[in-house]
Amino acid sequence: KATVSVLNWWRRMAAATTEAIGDEEDRTDRTEKSLLVDDAVSPGSSVFDHDALDPVPLRQRTWTAWTYTAMWLGITVQPSSFVFGAALLASGLDVGGCALALTFGNLLLLGPLCLNGVPGAKYGIPYPIALRAVFGRSGAVIPVLVRALVGIGWAAFNLYLGGDALYKFIANVAPEACASAPTVLPYLNALQLGCYLAFLAAHVAAAVIGQRRLKAHLASAAVVQTLGAVALAAWAFATTPMRDVLETASALEGNATTTKAQRTLAGMTATCGGWSTLVLNIADLSRFAQSEREFLRGQLVAFPLLNITMPLLGILVFAAAKHAYPDAITASDWTLTALFRLWPWPAALVGTAVYVLSIFTTNCTANLLSAANDIGSVVPRCGFRRGFVTALLVATCICPWETFRSANGFVNVFLVGIGMFTGGILGAMLSHYYVTAKGTFDVPLLYAPSQTGGVVWAALLAVFSGTVLTLPGYVLATFYGVGWESVWVVLYTLSWPLSTVVAFGLHALSTTGRYHAQTPAGDAAA
Repeated sequence: KATVSVLNWWRRMAAATTEAIGDEEDRTDRTEKSLLVDDAVSPGSSVFDHDALDPVPLRQRTWTAWTYTAMWLGITVQPSSFVFGAALLASGLDVGGCALALTFGNLLLLGPLCLNGVPGAKYGIPYPIALRAVFGRSGAVIPVLVRALVGIGWAAFNLYLGGDALYKFIANVAPEACASAPTVLPYLNALQLGCYLAFLAAHVAAAVIGQRRLKAHLASAAVVQTLGAVALAAWAFATTPMRDVLETASALEGNATTTKAQRTLAGMTATCGGWSTLVLNIADLSRFAQSEREFLRGQLVAFPLLNITMPLLGILVFAAAKHAYPDAITASDWTLTALFRLWPWPAALVGTAVYVLSIFTTNCTANLLSAANDIGSVVPRCGFRRGFVTALLVATCICPWETFRSANGFVNVFLVGIGMFTGGILGAMLSHYYVTAKGTFDVPLLYAPSQTGGVVWAALLAVFSGTVLTLPGYVLATFYGVGWESVWVVLYTLSWPLSTVVAFGLHALSTTGRYHAQTPAGDAAA
């Protein structure tokens, strides 16, 4: 019954969203009347902007629903998606709980993803420009920095994965060297530190190459990582009979002191938190859509289907590893890098190469690239390369080998914690566009050189209120080990949906009827 209810809700949501944005023919009329991108906003029209922030001209908006489907294939069909599924299992959920958490989490994300992408598809503007209408020109710095910090957190996690994969391969071919390596930092011996620094050095080299050349060199790597993910899934199917998956997977469930329902809710929020940054900046992708309808069609099936299926395949891979190596694989091996220590060395060499390349590609093109651009937009003198290296240094200061050493830290601290910040920003963005601004942006004014300041304090207060409501629970659960007996921990476990709803409601109440213009100065005055 719950599944049927969710599917009915999904169908109603899709119909309501399509109806809200109108017919495709209406879009052209609205664009010609309210945007006129090619005439009203010329490239580089503001001294505070650069070409990457210019609206996409109508003639260059060519992405169709199939383009977005292919995009989701490239994003999700990779080892990182498998690691997330294995982490959910190792954090204490069973296979059924993982499936429920993934299903409800992705369906919960789908509506905000579609709604927040409409302004980008309608006006061709990127995420930083959309933020100006909501928070003001100066106020937009805060959500931009939040996105940068979240990207740096993901970069730190991927640096840890890549370095650990290299170390596990060395443990395969030279186990004596690993056993004799002295400990130099908590949870890190000298050889592990060397592998981490080597992987870090590869990222520094990517920064030297530069943004455009980096994208060109890493584009072909998407094919390799997709083939690697398919090969890993094929190995899992060949290794473990399907009838044994549930039994084998049950041996990998991490220890948990909470109920199944509580762990499922935490897994659902972690699923939301994992994709919440992309939900925020989806305008960076929807701005290339042929129409709002094409953008929506590209999300409604591909996004939930792939983001549910790939982590579940990760659970299968984790179970297959346990089935093949019952004495060597435990719940602590959720990163799947232990396979490179156990496979025959030729297979381990290929697997390590594909795994490390996949992690490197994702880290550079998704996490560090956006973080570097965000840092550069806030501190223009920093530039891309300095922003890239700064993000790497901050990621290392996080000490990812300690922060992400357990699945519980990754799922219940990092992923659930992300939702405290991203949910509030999303709520304010949705409230501004659909409630306050009635679905319209005055794009030329957002790019006007005269608009150099302005802070919409009502929007920032709404975001702060949504975040601060869940912050005590984060502190209690993370640093003091307090469980669900505290209402603050319950609120924290629902961080993303709760902060989104609170920020949406407060923003709508505080700005409705006081909205004067789309400009930062006008909003600040309001």
